[in-house]
Amino acid sequence: MRDTGLPAAQRERLTLLHVQSIADWPDQTFDMVSLIDVMHHVQPSQRLALFEAVAARVKPGGMLLYKDMVRRPRWRAFFNWLHDLVIARDWIRYSPIAFIDTAAKNAGFIPVRAEIFNRLWYGHELRVYRRRMTS
Repeated sequence: MRDTGLPAAQRERLTLLHVQSIADWPDQTFDMVSLIDVMHHVQPSQRLALFEAVAARVKPGGMLLYKDMVRRPRWRAFFNWLHDLVIARDWIRYSPIAFIDTAAKNAGFIPVRAEIFNRLWYGHELRVYRRRMTS
């Protein structure tokens, strides 16, 4: 393990993985899973499967952090699109936040926080969900 400068107890609580497909994901569940600026890169036909795979890795009582780009106002959406076109060389497709909220509810999550925030000319939609405890 590479030295991160963190105390051992903190190193063991944080796991970061860079994988290329759902098949490469670990099978275990986690206290928190984040899906940040990903969904707009995923084909619309594959979004529900991706969200369900992410949701399945959150422990009961755990948190799911979701953030992605806004659709409105259009001028902010344009700058988000332009940024990804130039930097990532990807023609992004926005994911409606209502789709994410519905998918989270269907996966057994309770909304904790919903916010739209802006940085410079970019707009972002933030959602924090907590998975219901199993009975």
